[in-house]
Amino acid sequence: MCSSPKTIVYSFVVADMFHYGHLQLLKTAKSLGEYHICGVINDEAVEQYKKRVISNVEERKAVLESIKCIDRVIIQNDKDPTENLKKIHEQYPDAKLILVHGNDWKKIPGREYIESIDGDIIQPEYYKRLSDNRIVDKIYNDGESHFENFTEHFHINGVTYYKPRTSGRVISTKADTLQYLSGALAKSRIEDTFVFRVSDWKKDRRSVIEQINKQFQGKVVIRSSAINEDSETSSMAGYYHSELNVLPYECEQLTMAINLVIDSYADKGWQHERNQVLVQTQTNHVVCSGVVFTCNPKNGEPYYIINYDDVSGRTDTVTSGLGAKMIELSRYANVTE
Repeated sequence: MCSSPKTIVYSFVVADMFHYGHLQLLKTAKSLGEYHICGVINDEAVEQYKKRVISNVEERKAVLESIKCIDRVIIQNDKDPTENLKKIHEQYPDAKLILVHGNDWKKIPGREYIESIDGDIIQPEYYKRLSDNRIVDKIYNDGESHFENFTEHFHINGVTYYKPRTSGRVISTKADTLQYLSGALAKSRIEDTFVFRVSDWKKDRRSVIEQINKQFQGKVVIRSSAINEDSETSSMAGYYHSELNVLPYECEQLTMAINLVIDSYADKGWQHERNQVLVQTQTNHVVCSGVVFTCNPKNGEPYYIINYDDVSGRTDTVTSGLGAKMIELSRYANVTE
């Protein structure tokens, strides 16, 4: 590197499954300035908005360090690169700083800081033929595991029966799980549901709207059901958008609500044609709402964690992080009547 670069380019990636699209982005970034610094997002930060990584951050960093178009690789501890950008600007205060990310993200984290120091933001064309999502989709479609294979393991015909798992994992979305469980509940009820994929909406939204109009009369809630929610490794409760108080016969309002949920996938960097949208009858006259964990979600300790709201009458206060009461109960506690 020259002693005093005039332009420094910063890109940031996960690069868990490094492919040609990553390479094109990084080569473009290098062409925009004298010195190219690439941030690799650490494991914890990735899991906050995406799937659990296969390669850890040190392994991914080593791969990036071997690429000629990158001059320096640093760890990025958050999806937002602002902290790294500040450190770079402090080290090279006279250099112009350029932030680079593909145009698949509508909202680029770090934009506010870059604009405050008169830097530039450049979004190269996203390479659509290859992406982590497409690679994962191809693997699942060609292999034994499918996103909708929950029914292969769960059957209701007077008895509950689970087949032995052959693949070692069950992959199902939140919407599919709710639908499959609806017939198994003896002392509770799942509200009426309608589920469609993002690809269905893009292909024929009129048919989707017509079906919702036929199925629902009163208010509905439009909920997310992304393929990385409610997985074996994380719940991501409240991570994507939900829209309450939607009138199913008001087509403009319904369309807007659905688009808000789908846009939240893109805003969080998790676009996928297999992502679903879940439409449910909105529960009325709520006395108490909440979430129950069978272990402490922070450290895995054996406690039942019950977060609940018995005051507001709303159903979204717990998952949206607006505040709730909490009960912790040891799984080994002796409970007597």
